[in-house]
Amino acid sequence: MKKQVLIVDNDFFFVNFLSEILEPRGYNIHKAYDGKEGISLIQQGIDIDYLFVDMIMIKVDGKDFVTYVNQAYPDREFSIIVISGTIIERLDALRAIGADFYLPKSSMATMEQSFLDFMDAMEHDRVIDDAEMLINTKNLYPRHETAELIDALNFKTGIIDSSGVGILVVDKDERVISANQSALFILGKAFIDTINRPLSILFNISDENRKSDKNIIDALRTSAEFSTTIRLNKITSKGMTKITISPLLIEQKFSGWVAAIDII
Repeated sequence: MKKQVLIVDNDFFFVNFLSEILEPRGYNIHKAYDGKEGISLIQQGIDIDYLFVDMIMIKVDGKDFVTYVNQAYPDREFSIIVISGTIIERLDALRAIGADFYLPKSSMATMEQSFLDFMDAMEHDRVIDDAEMLINTKNLYPRHETAELIDALNFKTGIIDSSGVGILVVDKDERVISANQSALFILGKAFIDTINRPLSILFNISDENRKSDKNIIDALRTSAEFSTTIRLNKITSKGMTKITISPLLIEQKFSGWVAAIDII
């Protein structure tokens, strides 16, 4: 039976690049072009032998995707390999990401050889120890501009994560793509039970026979149609909760919603 590979990267050409290397080696390839699409494939129950994921992606990024995978497969036997152009700038934080191996993006020729060497080692069960988990970083140096962008992103992410108010980002299909720790606490749910789930079912106190909440569906659609903020109250496991739903506008284009939640 062919081994199964899941590739998650918003770079269409890079996904094809990896696929063209792996398919001749006998692998069956599953492709996802952002973290949310990758989670959808996992929720469908696909088999995985190797998982390759980029770090910087819209909607669900690589760090949140790896967090989801590790929660979905607490006893996983497959390897997670992060392949990213920002690995060198993230050296101090790599272990916190939770992957097994890290391969920096570089020129296609260099990457192809590094990737082939890595797959040879994996296929022949050569043990790759902790000292080798960061693969082929010779002659690569941190780029000042990239490091500054990552620092700025981390700063803004830190503000959201440190907020005492729950913040949920909801995609245009009404499914949650981001949730800070306060939101998870108020909802009384784990990250894995929140991401890529319809917002309308997350406020049910019981997980049994989950039903969509029509009031929340109406609020989302009214907010989008009239570009306005909608407020409503719901009971969660922590008590009465105020929900404030606003359109998410990126460069003045509707891209989903932001839902702020707080215990009354």
